[in-house]
Amino acid sequence: MSNPLSIPASTAPSARVLTLPSQTTDIAGFYTGVMALREYAALSAQPILAPAGLLQDQPTSEEEYAQPVPPLSLGKIVEFKDGDRPGARSPQGNILKGKVTKRGIEPLRLKEGDRLATRVNWVASNTKARGRAERLMADRVGTAAIEAGESATQLSFDGVAFFNAQHLQNPQDANSPKQPNRLQLQLTPSNLYQAKTTMRKWKAENGDPIYQGVPLDLILMVPPALEEAADKALKRSNVEEGGAALENVAQGIARKFVNPYLTDDDAWYLFVTNLGVPPLMRIVFREMMRRDKGPDSELYRDTSEIEIFSDEWTDYRLTDWRTGLKSKP
Repeated sequence: MSNPLSIPASTAPSARVLTLPSQTTDIAGFYTGVMALREYAALSAQPILAPAGLLQDQPTSEEEYAQPVPPLSLGKIVEFKDGDRPGARSPQGNILKGKVTKRGIEPLRLKEGDRLATRVNWVASNTKARGRAERLMADRVGTAAIEAGESATQLSFDGVAFFNAQHLQNPQDANSPKQPNRLQLQLTPSNLYQAKTTMRKWKAENGDPIYQGVPLDLILMVPPALEEAADKALKRSNVEEGGAALENVAQGIARKFVNPYLTDDDAWYLFVTNLGVPPLMRIVFREMMRRDKGPDSELYRDTSEIEIFSDEWTDYRLTDWRTGLKSKP
């Protein structure tokens, strides 16, 4: 029988693999094939946010306390010591209880693990998708955090939504000048250059220009629908305005980054990636773990199905609003 996994012979499992568990009594061989294909798909997937400099893991004190003990389920009451909370001075031995909800453990600030799961009813499509989803989870969840940048779930250091037109130069002074990083411009060469100029005008609390003398390494992040507009803005030497060919002042000022996880076809983003602070960071409470239910599980004994799933305890947070801007007409 030919190998249905479509993976190189050097990595293909020697065990006989069939498409459905119900077609064979060699469930151990089937399970081996599922795991091999899942791993192959994970290794072949190519993450995008971290290599582009938009996302990185950043150690924080939260990693010290955020070690929830599995299994966790909705409605379950869990216990943490007082010193395990963020901001606690030292462990006091007091027991705090929190209830697991879809948004985390209340009243603690832990997030419920994002769970990837599938029942394996056929090999190639389900298993490949699962392996890729595990490797690309940071791109999917990280992009969702970026798109939530105008909401109260993604606040910058000044207590204002990350993408906003009302950021104060000095958050401690209500009369301080406002500095926007939320624009309403279409993606054109002149508007892209205007966005860069807007960033150059941003000032620190003491009035000094943030980017004075700093060569900005910019990334223009767009959905697939705006890739053509991005190419026109970044690659053409001349643009036509009023029937005349003019020099394109935006040519080459940023690197194009097409993000297929973006859901808004009209919004585009400009990020700075060479400041030592990424626009997005991933707080890791616990790295992704695989928690499969294989041939020895009760699930298989009861249903003749295998389940492969994984989860992680992470939180994706936008950082300093001065690392990027969003524009949508």
